[in-house]
Amino acid sequence: MNVSALQADASLELDVAASPSRYRHHESGRNVNYYDTDDNLRRTLEAYLPEPVARWADEPLRELGARAGTELARRADVYDAAGPALVRYDKLGRDVSQVACHPDWLASLNEVLDFGLVGWNHDPARLARYGRAPYPLLAAFQYLVAQADMALCCPLVIAHGAVVVLERFAGPDLRDELLPAVVAASKAQRMQVAQVTTEITGGSDVGATRTVARADTAGRWRLTGEKWFASNIGADLIVTLARVDEGTPGTKGLGMFVVPRVRRDGSPNTVSIRRLKDKMGIIGVPTGELLFHGAEATLIGDPGQGFSYMGEMLNHTRFWNAVAAAGIMRRSLLEAATYTARRASFGTTVDHFPMMRERLIWLDADLTATLSLLMHTAAALEEAEADGAGDDRLRFRTLAPVVKYRSGEQNVDFARAAIELIGGNGYVATFGTPRLLRDAQINPIWEGTSNICALDLWRAITRQRGHEPVFDRCEQMVAALATRPARRVGEAALHAVRDAREVIAALARASRTRQEQQARRVADLVGDAVALTAMAAEADADVSRDSDHRKAVVAELFALRMNGGHTRRSAALDGFDGVPGLYPMLFGDAPLDAVGYRRALTALGR
Repeated sequence: MNVSALQADASLELDVAASPSRYRHHESGRNVNYYDTDDNLRRTLEAYLPEPVARWADEPLRELGARAGTELARRADVYDAAGPALVRYDKLGRDVSQVACHPDWLASLNEVLDFGLVGWNHDPARLARYGRAPYPLLAAFQYLVAQADMALCCPLVIAHGAVVVLERFAGPDLRDELLPAVVAASKAQRMQVAQVTTEITGGSDVGATRTVARADTAGRWRLTGEKWFASNIGADLIVTLARVDEGTPGTKGLGMFVVPRVRRDGSPNTVSIRRLKDKMGIIGVPTGELLFHGAEATLIGDPGQGFSYMGEMLNHTRFWNAVAAAGIMRRSLLEAATYTARRASFGTTVDHFPMMRERLIWLDADLTATLSLLMHTAAALEEAEADGAGDDRLRFRTLAPVVKYRSGEQNVDFARAAIELIGGNGYVATFGTPRLLRDAQINPIWEGTSNICALDLWRAITRQRGHEPVFDRCEQMVAALATRPARRVGEAALHAVRDAREVIAALARASRTRQEQQARRVADLVGDAVALTAMAAEADADVSRDSDHRKAVVAELFALRMNGGHTRRSAALDGFDGVPGLYPMLFGDAPLDAVGYRRALTALGR
């Protein structure tokens, strides 16, 4: 057989016409518009964006979706194979501690920052052309970028945190000096930010910080010490913690500082990079170890309040980290769904087989639920920033660790599932999925491990009663549902809320050891209840707007599994009968009408 014949035979492995999936129209998760291919994102945003914003938001979303799915994704594959390098000394042996990054990394990072992912609402040109972008829209922007590359999201997350710190805690002079540079929409004016609290003594035990801050004779602060994990280490500014009172142990003696790499007089600050980390993933963004040799620094806010400021910053960075993790979930589903819809095997496409269909359906349901939880949290942040109401701030403070915990765990599961569903090709770098798995693994760790986030939720519950406004809002949302399919889901959501309230009340009487043991399970309960409530509200909007019942069916599936209570034996005998048959409805091109909705409920025995 000649080469042409062999190539013709190879092409027979793809059978696009055989699949009922809308994903059959795409060859992979590259060279596509991430916005245009995501009907769920578009519909979800319609439930959260005010009508005036929705009218203009489609244009920048489509533009960014096209960039992310083409050039950003292409460049990410390039610099993932050739990460940054440390230039510690110049030719005369002087310590310059500079990071040389791949030009494609610099191009992509500047592109997304120029687009306004951090500074949109500070950019007069964008505000004049479009308007203010509410947090659900800003989250959607980063969700699209994360599908191209998680590494790009690291500097974005850190910059969002720096904006919070500068706006809320910095004095007016420092704020006016640095904030315009952090949010600048042009490379020439922009200063990037690195963030580091972790020392070799440990990441979560911030109270063990050994870096010290002392005021010199001129009243300037000088930092001495080392930091173990500095994210975006080549940046212009470093936000960090140091001990201002060596006689006060723990977190109470810590202050927050911003350390410039270059002093105001243009001379280099006494900051060294000892080495870059040889990381498992997010290769593009440089991470390394910092040494402060009496480095000049500026105190942010009050001395001794650094840990408190860090807590507020972390709540925001955890939210933005969750957005990035959700982007990996979406890209993983996109890769798996496109491949299985086109890969021919045993006379059909592999998405005809029942286990494949069920696995894809559950991935879709979990992504839908997590995106709903994410946008609900973004809406809480939007309300908190708009009116400053205590309940809204407490809702965001309570939900941020929940969505960070949930998406961090799930994005690893999704990336691994994509590799498995694709098979041997999924294990090959050119198919993109190995990078997704390597990158995903940072998200259950960075900005607080999953355990730390679950414990942080429990602190919000026990110290601030943070679950009360969260659940009160859920009950209000269910009471407002207008359509019957949404009210069905709403009843399941109310049941989940009642369960969570009862569990929290019972655990409040348990020992501290028991409470900490169960913290992750509480986070699961809270996340399920809020996600299902948000899905019900979104399904209500879809059914009312154009009678699309797809999200209502996905929410029914989510509730079915959430309340299934199967043992392994009962699951093997009775579990989830009828789910594979929903694949053409949920993954097909057409919206799901009321007739299809009733057929789906019948298939599920609902």
